[in-house]
Amino acid sequence: MTEHTAGKTFALIAILAGVAYLGWSALTPATAPSDARTELAGFVATADDLYKRAKVIVDLNPTTDDQADQIAVRVGNQWGVDEHGFQTSFFPMLKGGLDYPADVREGLVRIAQFDNFVFDAISSSYSCQNMEAHRRLAVAGQLLEHAKMALQGHPDPDWDPNLDWPDDHGQCRR
Repeated sequence: MTEHTAGKTFALIAILAGVAYLGWSALTPATAPSDARTELAGFVATADDLYKRAKVIVDLNPTTDDQADQIAVRVGNQWGVDEHGFQTSFFPMLKGGLDYPADVREGLVRIAQFDNFVFDAISSSYSCQNMEAHRRLAVAGQLLEHAKMALQGHPDPDWDPNLDWPDDHGQCRR
């Protein structure tokens, strides 16, 4: 092997090693599995706070555009900002969750599902679909309870919420 060929081979190996490292690091979660439970506990606590605040909003049961707008301005805008911050904080961990223990992965999935339902509950409330808002909030609460169960080491991955309910025809916005 000549010096020129050896140099090319070394450069090729270095490039391949770099590409392999980048591929590995992209698939590796930013949080170590041992820290994942701590992160999940923080997400569950934040979700619990968002749920309690969403319940206050949904329980106001607006029936007109004006009532819904007043709720949004008075308490809903900050809730929306906080929910968005929550979503952006757990989403990267959810994407990298393949290396986490099964109960932590299950908890993260339940947190993501919770976020979808609690967000939809608030959206339904803002359009005066109060029955729908209460139903979606109830499912969000069930999902949060299942995230807590996963955090405590008792995941139930086969459980799914009952989403079979009649349409809510009440609304204020067209």
